[in-house]
Amino acid sequence: MQYLELSHFWYVWNSDLYQNEPNFLEEAVANRKKGFKGAKSMYDYENNLYKVFAKAYQVLKPEKYMVMTFNNKDISAWLALMFAVFRAGFTLEKDGLYFQDGVENYKQTAHTKFEGSPYGDFIYVFKKTEPRLEKSYQSEQQFAYDLDNLFKSYLHQTTSDKNALIKEMFLSAIPLIEYFAKSYLVENQHSLYTFFKKDYLEHLY
Repeated sequence: MQYLELSHFWYVWNSDLYQNEPNFLEEAVANRKKGFKGAKSMYDYENNLYKVFAKAYQVLKPEKYMVMTFNNKDISAWLALMFAVFRAGFTLEKDGLYFQDGVENYKQTAHTKFEGSPYGDFIYVFKKTEPRLEKSYQSEQQFAYDLDNLFKSYLHQTTSDKNALIKEMFLSAIPLIEYFAKSYLVENQHSLYTFFKKDYLEHLY
């Protein structure tokens, strides 16, 4: 979804409050449709998010926190977010992941009625602190192998509390992602969104 499109509702009435018109080229999104002028990939999404988080890291004092909420069944979108956060320098606070159930009325929206749509939000607490990297990655292939095996150990589990299972899986995966981002991605590009695609977690949703 291009959230910046919503600005058209108020920009025409409040244009005097803005120094510049909304710039769609800088919006942190990835487009479902491809091949049109201005289309953005998941790599664009990651890099635009990185700019946001790098600025947040710059202005925060040491040992202070950045808190955000995010939930998306597309694993590539989640990985893009994590890569961007850790490339910027943040570390997940110990046990810094919480699940908040959704508002009851939102169950009636078209989005949440769509089969498999996540309901509720995961809340992340990141910290500006010196990382302690217990592992480093020298190749994208090794990281993909480790992360794929970790995810697969959860994908076919049966549980009545799917969100608790996803939370446990994310908490297990995040350290690997941080190691990869802070060892390999500091000097290298990756091509992981060709493997961890939108339907990768279909067994969980």
